[in-house]
Amino acid sequence: MVKVLRKRFFSVCAVVGATIATIVLSTSPAAAGTTISVYTTDGGIKGGTGIFWHNGNGAQPPGKSVIGARDNQADGYRVSVRVIWRSGGALTWSTLENANGADPNGIITKVVSIPDGTPVTLEVCLKDGADGARKWCGSGEAVA
Repeated sequence: MVKVLRKRFFSVCAVVGATIATIVLSTSPAAAGTTISVYTTDGGIKGGTGIFWHNGNGAQPPGKSVIGARDNQADGYRVSVRVIWRSGGALTWSTLENANGADPNGIITKVVSIPDGTPVTLEVCLKDGADGARKWCGSGEAVA
């Protein structure tokens, strides 16, 4: 009788242990968010910088994604920053533009609601006026 109980006990322990191991190994940890800076591709000093903060930027609320745009030159071009992600299978984006022209305090920001762990693409381009074509675009990948 003791042998039978001992055998059942070890069988139950083996099943419980295997179940716990399966759960632990199959559960992926939450994706860590990333913060990136991307520059325009024009020659010389880059005309614009785009920034993606995955968890606020110190001045914005934590737990929110933030995009930033900096116009690095007073050259008549504006900086256009776009963050792109998939939501429900559809492409979604948010755009921010800065036409301040080399303002030393020139980073403007926008809070964007993107679910944590979502892959995003950050694009930064220069535009000649509000309706100008986007050109000299650079891009980078991040995670919200």
